[in-house]
Amino acid sequence: MIHECLNAKGSGPGCSSCPVKVRGFCDDLVIVLGKMAANLKRFRIPAADQKDILADTVEGIVKNINQFEGKNRAKFSTWAWSVYLNKRNDYFRKPVMFKITEESLCRLALKIPNEVLGALETLKDLEYETKGKFMETLEKTIGKQQMKQFGAVIARHARQPISIGGVESTDPWQEFEERTAIINLLKKGMAGEHGNCARLFLDLYVCHHQNGQKLEDLAAVYNISYDNLKQRIHRCRPIIRRMMESEGWH
Repeated sequence: MIHECLNAKGSGPGCSSCPVKVRGFCDDLVIVLGKMAANLKRFRIPAADQKDILADTVEGIVKNINQFEGKNRAKFSTWAWSVYLNKRNDYFRKPVMFKITEESLCRLALKIPNEVLGALETLKDLEYETKGKFMETLEKTIGKQQMKQFGAVIARHARQPISIGGVESTDPWQEFEERTAIINLLKKGMAGEHGNCARLFLDLYVCHHQNGQKLEDLAAVYNISYDNLKQRIHRCRPIIRRMMESEGWH
């Protein structure tokens, strides 16, 4: 069972004092959680992460249930789904972390001396948010002289090249920096006049181009038809283009 609430169905330990049950929405929560779990299965993310997303969603619903007033015939399930979308999107917007893996060491075995390879063992599976942090730690680990000789080779093998839109980059660091710049620009745009378009293209960029999900899946997340989604993309494209050009992208 992907979340305990789906199994307990309002009769588990602690359910009686749950704010959602007190408000009378326990059955609705169980139903919408089942739909959320089914929606998550469409995306290529680990099962453990799916459970975490649902757990964060339930926590958000329980914590903010008093903000749901149900005015104008608003449905609890619609409100709960919006909480889920925020948590799911937060997951996909997390930055890609760089690290030396066991696979990386195997690929490097014939390219660098054994003493450098041994030094890299201490970095195995440690994660770094930026290229600069990774390179700084790498130099401290293998020394300046070895860094001059093998730093570029190690950096290229720190992780598989990042793929965006089906095109594999030969320079993962450059690809990462470009992707980060685009994501930051769209996040900035979400607070502006065309925030809806910026949010749509952020989801499009992260879910479709970066993670390879289908536009049909994104349409389901937005609860609109595939044709409606394509129309929104068409309307927003020139707006996003102008936004990028104003920031120096051509």
